[in-house]
Amino acid sequence: PIFIVGLPRSGTSLIETIVSNHPDVQALGELTYLWNAIEKTGLLTAKANASMFDHVRQRYFSKARQHGLNRKYFIDKMPLNFRWIGVILRSIPEAKIIHTTREPAAICWSNFKNYFSSIGLGYSYNLKDTVQFFRLYKGLTEQWDEMFPKKIYRLDYELLTTQQEIQTKALINWLNLPWEDACLYPEKNARIVDTVSQQQVREKIYKGSSLGWQSFADDIRSNIASQDRQLFFT
Repeated sequence: PIFIVGLPRSGTSLIETIVSNHPDVQALGELTYLWNAIEKTGLLTAKANASMFDHVRQRYFSKARQHGLNRKYFIDKMPLNFRWIGVILRSIPEAKIIHTTREPAAICWSNFKNYFSSIGLGYSYNLKDTVQFFRLYKGLTEQWDEMFPKKIYRLDYELLTTQQEIQTKALINWLNLPWEDACLYPEKNARIVDTVSQQQVREKIYKGSSLGWQSFADDIRSNIASQDRQLFFT
């Protein structure tokens, strides 16, 4: 599996579309299988052991195989799986993990202004909560980077929009896949996208998409704590 993780609105749908344009990759969308396996295995309430990680692996692949896996890789694009990177790499050590990052102000504002009905995204209904959630996410993912060096590929959304070919080729190379020009044209991918980004992934990659929050800078400044303003205004 290729797990694409990060906060919602960080570019996860775009990366899924880019990578799934490769003939060796199958996109399965946002799967709940990992979370379900973790919950049923008891990892949240008991001390972890090797047997639990093995059970997570078995449960996860049992569900994934129902999709008729027939390519070298399949993509699981559940953004909040960033919480479980430690479990992933102990249960499925061969997994590839792509962590998409984006400018803090852009991602916090985009989370807040879009409506999410999914369980687990209630933080986004309040701007202050969104900023605090971002801080927790940032701290946790930095810890994963320290614990698992070279196992997590960080892809900067802003860099992708300004260096599309360079960043795309670097990503495909990291996945140990032969280059395919189709990966430069995600807008031509005909697969169904059911996320908030369903319209954006039909467009060519463009610069400046992370600047929309600036039109609301005054409102943002007055609605978040002074110690959090550095995320937006530095």
